[in-house]
Order: sequence, then structure tokens, then C-alpha cells
Amino acid sequence: MNKLNAKQLFDYLTELRKDNDLSNIQVNYRYSNDSDVYEVSIVEEDLFDETTNNKLESIILKTK
Repeated sequence: MNKLNAKQLFDYLTELRKDNDLSNIQVNYRYSNDSDVYEVSIVEEDLFDETTNNKLESIILKTK
């Protein structure tokens, strides 16, 4: 399974917004199709590169 990157997420949301109002779409998380749903409440910067600590390398989606 490939890891999702920010560009792939952006492209997916860009495609969705052609026919949908993104402000009306809730963001959820689940481990698998059979697991509980967790509501995502915030997105934040996560890790930066080791060398300069200036280049963002990941973001996180957080629940309450």
C-alpha cells in the first residue's frame, strides 16, 4: 500500500470540489472499513527535515 502524500490529497479534494461544496463534507478517519469512525477536528504541521528543520515533511490529522 502506498502512502498518501499532500499532493494526492489536494488533487482528490480538487476533484471533489467540482461537484461538491467542500465546506459541507466532514473529514473522518478509520483504521479499516470495519472499524469505528473518528471525526477529524484539526490538521497541523508535523515533522520537519533533520538537516535544517525548515522543510515540512508531514502533516497530521487530529481528533478531539
